[in-house]
Amino acid sequence: WPVGQELTELLLAFARLQLYSEPLLEAAADLLCAPTSSTSTSSSPLGVSLLTPLQAVQIAAAFSQLRHFHPTLLRLLATRLTSVLPSLPPRLLAGALCAFATLNYCHPPLVRAAAGRTRQLLLGLLGLQEQEQHRREGAAGAAGTAAMSSAAEGTRSGTRPVTSGGTGTRANATTSKAWEAGAAAAAAGSQEGDSAGGGEGGGEGAGALLAASEVVTLLWSFGVLQQGGEEGLVAGLMRALPRDPASFTPDDLSRLGLAEALWRTRRPLRGQQLPQPLQQQPAGDPASSPPQPPRQPPPA
Repeated sequence: WPVGQELTELLLAFARLQLYSEPLLEAAADLLCAPTSSTSTSSSPLGVSLLTPLQAVQIAAAFSQLRHFHPTLLRLLATRLTSVLPSLPPRLLAGALCAFATLNYCHPPLVRAAAGRTRQLLLGLLGLQEQEQHRREGAAGAAGTAAMSSAAEGTRSGTRPVTSGGTGTRANATTSKAWEAGAAAAAAGSQEGDSAGGGEGGGEGAGALLAASEVVTLLWSFGVLQQGGEEGLVAGLMRALPRDPASFTPDDLSRLGLAEALWRTRRPLRGQQLPQPLQQQPAGDPASSPPQPPRQPPPA
């Protein structure tokens, strides 16, 4: 096995079984944070420096699932991933950011790199969606033109035209299925590349696509980490969400609701105003004076 793979598999097994062992997690963190040697002056720990991006994401995910906070290890993992984040596939990108958000650990360079990679992925995804929309409009227009031509021909020949109801629908469905098949193939390629852990970028090609669950995870993670200047990124992620609720799992819908709440409470929505503070009453105004206790009658 590659260096660090046995430890990664062990931590993942405990995380999947939800078995929390503080001695195990502390020992694993100490091993990963250990320097190269006792006499070495290098500040690069051996364990983390030898991890592949996939292993680094998996270890961060294991610690987050078990809710074990080790700031030194998280800092080293974040530093390890920051340099390779611009080339990570969508699944690893979402998994890495989600792990740090779950533990509420913000590493600004990592968040900035994740935002840049997310924008890059959104450009490809939104461009593909626009192409799909143009194809649908073209198919619908072609079907309408064919129907009008058939009607005109029938009128000239004196026969009743026979139209094909649903041609546009079938064309749209075929195009949509082709787009979904391409997205599924790209996602399958992403998972195969991630499993292999090949290279610094995880073995992912340039045709990576963000899945619905990954878009939701990124929205939630950026909301938890509360980094400024990401409004345009959030708008792009919202545009990338599927319009069909059936595309989401129950967990996705729950996390999407949390993400919306996080971004709503972060700052007022456009067009809304924060409630104005109560204005102080002028001096001497009875409304500004504290309530007085009732007067007691004089003793008899």
